[in-house]
Amino acid sequence: MRIVERAKIKATTGEIWEYLSQPTRWPEFVEKIETIEPLDGGFYRILISRKEAIGKIESLDTGKLLRFSGMLAAQPDKPGFAIEYRLEAKNRHTLVSEIQELLIPFPFNLLVKLVMKLGRKQSPSNLDRLKKLCEER
Repeated sequence: MRIVERAKIKATTGEIWEYLSQPTRWPEFVEKIETIEPLDGGFYRILISRKEAIGKIESLDTGKLLRFSGMLAAQPDKPGFAIEYRLEAKNRHTLVSEIQELLIPFPFNLLVKLVMKLGRKQSPSNLDRLKKLCEER
């Protein structure tokens, strides 16, 4: 299941990259992250919605593309997830895309997608929070 969100942020790619490239700053704009702890080899342990995940962060194109991929620690044999952040400089802003790949089997993916859409209407998205942080600097 793939979920894509985009936002125009009135900030440079460098200003936005400061938040994305430092995972310990992610709790500032990702509401569900409770804690994030660096491990060896570029891996991180994240407590997200009371579930522990282990993942790796890769800067695929510095200042433009970052990927975090992982799995729930309690289910290492199950398919995991990946989140990409893509930055594209425009005239006076940056277009930021958040692409979430959740490896959930059919038909559960439809239920998860519906729940995520309903929940998103009630609270700001990760990109909404990131936009606010960057634009209030």
